Amino acid sequence: MTERASTTRQADRVCYHCHEPVPAGLSLQVIIDAAPRAMCCHGCAAVAGMLANCNLDSFYQIRTAAAARPVLRSEQWWQAFDDPQLLAQLAETSDQQLYRMPVNVSNLRCAACVWLLETCLSKLPGVVSIAVNYATGQGELHWRPAQTSLSDILIEADKLGYPLQPAVLASCREQRAQQRTSLRRLLVAALGMFQVMMMSVGLYLGAGSDMLLAERDFFRWIALLLATPVVWYSGWPFLQAAWYQIRHFRPGMDVPVSLAILMAWGSSCISTFSGSGEVYFDSAVMFVFFLSVSRHLEQRARLRAQAISEHASQLLPLMVKRVTADDKFEIVQALQIHNGDQLQIAAGETLAADGLLLGSTAVTVSESLLTGESQPIIKQPGETLLAGSQLLDSTARLQVTACGKYTTLAAIQRLMRNAGNAAGSGFDWSGRIAVWFTSGLLLLAGLTAVLHWPAGWQQSLQTTLAVLVVSCPCALALAMPSALAAARTQLARQGILLRDAATLLRLPGIDRLLADKTGTLTHGDFSLRSVCQLAGMTKNEITRYAAALAQHSHHPLARAVTNSTTVSVAEQVTESPGQGISGMLDGHCYRLGRLNYVAALSGVDTIRVRTALPDTAGDDGNSELWLGNEQQVLGLILLADEIKPLAAEQLAKLSLPVTLLSGDTPTAVAGVAGQLGISNYHGELLPEAKLAYLQTLQNSGHKVLAVGDGINDAPLLAAADVGVAIGVRHSLAKAAADVLILHDDLAALPELQTIAAITRRRIRQNLGWALLYNLSIVPVAMLGWLPPWLAALGMSLSSLLVVGNSLRLLTPQQTPLANTPEPRPAPHGLPARPLKA
Repeated sequence: MTERASTTRQADRVCYHCHEPVPAGLSLQVIIDAAPRAMCCHGCAAVAGMLANCNLDSFYQIRTAAAARPVLRSEQWWQAFDDPQLLAQLAETSDQQLYRMPVNVSNLRCAACVWLLETCLSKLPGVVSIAVNYATGQGELHWRPAQTSLSDILIEADKLGYPLQPAVLASCREQRAQQRTSLRRLLVAALGMFQVMMMSVGLYLGAGSDMLLAERDFFRWIALLLATPVVWYSGWPFLQAAWYQIRHFRPGMDVPVSLAILMAWGSSCISTFSGSGEVYFDSAVMFVFFLSVSRHLEQRARLRAQAISEHASQLLPLMVKRVTADDKFEIVQALQIHNGDQLQIAAGETLAADGLLLGSTAVTVSESLLTGESQPIIKQPGETLLAGSQLLDSTARLQVTACGKYTTLAAIQRLMRNAGNAAGSGFDWSGRIAVWFTSGLLLLAGLTAVLHWPAGWQQSLQTTLAVLVVSCPCALALAMPSALAAARTQLARQGILLRDAATLLRLPGIDRLLADKTGTLTHGDFSLRSVCQLAGMTKNEITRYAAALAQHSHHPLARAVTNSTTVSVAEQVTESPGQGISGMLDGHCYRLGRLNYVAALSGVDTIRVRTALPDTAGDDGNSELWLGNEQQVLGLILLADEIKPLAAEQLAKLSLPVTLLSGDTPTAVAGVAGQLGISNYHGELLPEAKLAYLQTLQNSGHKVLAVGDGINDAPLLAAADVGVAIGVRHSLAKAAADVLILHDDLAALPELQTIAAITRRRIRQNLGWALLYNLSIVPVAMLGWLPPWLAALGMSLSSLLVVGNSLRLLTPQQTPLANTPEPRPAPHGLPARPLKA
C-alpha cells in the first residue's frame, strides 16, 4: 500500500472505497490496480490498503455497490467479548476446542461484500469457517479460541467495515429447526404421495382390464416402498402424538387419524405380502400429506408471531460504554448495568436499557423495533429513551431507569410470549370438546366396523377408514385458537399487544369504562404555568427545590418541573404513589405533591393554605404541585396539560358509559371532563380509592374496562375485567395490564373493541361450521358412500375453511378506523400512529 499527498483539486471527487465525498483539503490516496485512488478517511485507506497487500483488490471489480465506510470501535470494546462467562452464553462447543457462534453482519451492500468478509476472515489462524447469508445478514462462525481469540476476529471484521454482532441463541432458533424438519417431512410426503398416486392409477386402470398378477404385484410393491417412508417419517409426529394421547387417556384428533393411517398401511401391507385383497396406500399417504400441510402452515404462523420479538433481541448490544465516577468510560457487559448508571451512546447504536436523556441537547431516535413506526422521533432532555431504540444523530448520555427484564422491550416480549402460550378457560374450550367428540367418534368407528363386517372385512375396513378420517375434529379444535391467533396478529400490527388471547373473549361483555386523566386522555406533556409563593421562598427557590425531588419520579407532572430549572440533589427520596414524593434537602425534609400529603408534614390546615392563595390561583383547571417542609407549606406550582386530539370522538365510538378517575384536583378533572363530554368524574382519588370504585361496579354486576398509564393505575388495571395500559410510562402499569398499547393514540381502544367483536363472530361461525360438517358427513361415511381418499380431502378442506375464515381478520376490510387522522406524537412516550389495515 502507498499513501501520498496530492495537489489535485478534490472537492468534486468521491472515495474509491465507499463512494462518499472526499472532504475538502484532505489528500489521501491508495495505489490500487497501479493507479492512485482517493480516500475520504484513514479508515477507508486502511481497508483498501489491506486488500491491496493481500491481493484482494479484485473486490473492487466484482462489487455491485459501494462498501460501507468503516467506523472503528476501540480494541477494548471487542476484547470484552473474550470473557469466558459471556463466551459461554454466545457460543456452543462440544469439546472445548471448536466453537460455533451465530452472528449478525452489518453494512452488507452486495454479494462481493460477503465474499470479501468470508475470504479475509478465513485467512486468520484458528478460523475454521465463516458462512454469511447475504439476504438475511446472518451467518455462522466456527473457530478455535486456542489459536485466535474471538476479539481478534471481531476486530478484523470491524476493520473491513462489516462489524459482526454475536447473536444470542434465542428460543425461536429451536422452533426454526423444528420448522425445517417439518418442511422436510412435508416434502417427503408430497413426493411420496404423487408417486404412490401414479402407481394407484395403474392399479385402478388395470383392475378393469386383463392386468397380469405379476404386473399388479409389481405396482403394489413399488407403492409399498414409496408409502412406508411417508407413513413412518412424515407421519411420525401424528403417530407420536396419538400414542401420547392414548397413554394419558385423553384421545384427541391425532388418534383417529393415526388409526386410519396405520390401518390403511397395515392392511395394504398384508394384501401385498399375501397377493390377495385391496390396497389403500394412496389413502394412507394422502392422509399424511394433507395433515402435514395443515401442521406446517400452522407452525409457520406461530413462528411469524415471534419473529419481531426475536429480531429485537438479536439487535440489542451485548456491550455498553458506562460512565465512571471520574467521568471516564469503561466497557462492560449489558448484563452488568444497574439502575442509576450512566451510559454513553454513540450515533447509530441501539440502546440496551431504558433511561432518561441527560444533557441539554435533543436527539433523534428510531423506535421502529418497538412500534414498527419508521419515522424518527425527537427526544428532549429529561425524556425517556427505550431499550431497542436506535440513536440516529449525535452522541448522547443516558441515565438508566430500567434494564434487563424490566425494560419496556422485555415487557413487550413477555406479553407476546404469554399471549402465544396462553390457554385460558375460553381458549382451550374447543380442545376439551374435541376430546369428548373424538371418544364418541371412535365408538362410532367401531360400530361401523361391526355393522359392515358381514359384507366382508375389506368393505368393513374401507368404511371404517372413511369414518375415522372424516370424523377427525381438526376443524373443531382449530375453531377458537385460529381466530384468536389471527386477531392477536392484527392487533400487534396496530401496536396493541395482549397478555392473554382470552382477553378478546371478555371484551364484548364490557359495559363500563374507567379512564385515568393524565397521560391517558391528555398528552401528559405538562408545562409550567405559574408559581405561587406562600412563605419566604422565592419562585426560583420553589422550582429548584421541587425539581430536586421531582427528578426521582416518572410522573408527567414531575418531568415538567424537572425540565423547567436547574436541578439540585436530594437524598433519602421516597415516592408515595398517588400522593407525592419526599426527600432531604439542606438538612430538612421536603414534600412535593398533593396538598393533603404536603400539609401533613407540618400539620398545617389545608383550608387555611388555600385561603392564603391569590384569587386567580388554582381556579382555571390547571394541575397542582404543592411544596412544603416540616414548618409550613412553601408554595404552589401550577401546570397545564393538553387533551389528546380526537379523544372525545374515540371515546364516543366505544358506546360505553365513561367515568373519569384521577388523582388530580377536582377543578382540573372537571375541566377535562367538560371538554370531553364526560358527566361522571372524580378527582383527588388515591389508588385504593380508584380500586374501591371499581369493586363497587363489579359487585353490581358490571364488566369494567380500565385504561391508565402510570404507577397510580396499576391496582386498577390488575383488578379490572380488562386492563389496558396505554403508552409506556411505567413498568408496573405494563405488568398489571391485560392489554398494552405501544403508542398514545386513543383510536386503539375502539379498534380493540371492534376486533374483539369480529373475533367472537368468527369463533361462532367456525364452531357452527365444524359441528355441522361433522354431524352431517359422519352418517354418509358410516353408510359406506364415502371412499377414504375423499374423506381425507373433506377433512382437510373443512380445516382450511375454518382457518381461512379466521384469517379474514387480517384483511383491510376489518379495520374501519384506518382513515382516522393521526394525532401528534406524544412527547414522553412512543409516537401515536394511525391504525392501518
